[in-house]
Amino acid sequence: MALAAAFLLLLLAACGSGDDSATHSPAFSGPTFAANQTKAATPTEAPPTDVRTAPPLASPQLDSVVQKLGEGALDITIGPGESYGFDPLSLPVDSGKQPPPCAAFVFAFTWQVTDPYPAESMDVRWRLNRMGGTVEIAHGPSGEQTVGCGLVEAVNSGDASVSLSVRYLIGTAPGS
Repeated sequence: MALAAAFLLLLLAACGSGDDSATHSPAFSGPTFAANQTKAATPTEAPPTDVRTAPPLASPQLDSVVQKLGEGALDITIGPGESYGFDPLSLPVDSGKQPPPCAAFVFAFTWQVTDPYPAESMDVRWRLNRMGGTVEIAHGPSGEQTVGCGLVEAVNSGDASVSLSVRYLIGTAPGS
């Protein structure tokens, strides 16, 4: 009996009530609104249209003759006008391997500004301090660089904090 009643309701909805006016169509079985009626809006938060996330960070590459000893990642936040320095020679290597002497040490790294993103206006510079001298080795919101022994420093010359993701490989060069 319930099945027959449901079928009858569907049949009536499909056929309509006999009124073929513009405010009701057989395909629409919900409430009808005359031209001068409006439905109250339900407030919702619009999704942000400009939110983007940084792409996955590329892996650094070692020259084919360099033996890989270890790899890792760093997440760094640097305040405006500040810097973050580290000694790659002190980063861990794979179990059972020893860091090479400074003359054979290879440090390859990639970086990507993750916040803010996109980071076109961020002024991130990388410096290498070796034997008392400092040289700029790279700059920009993302990139890749390979250096030897020395203190690596990321400098935020901008006026806002910046977060960086860094991936690195540690290796040893043959014949050094």
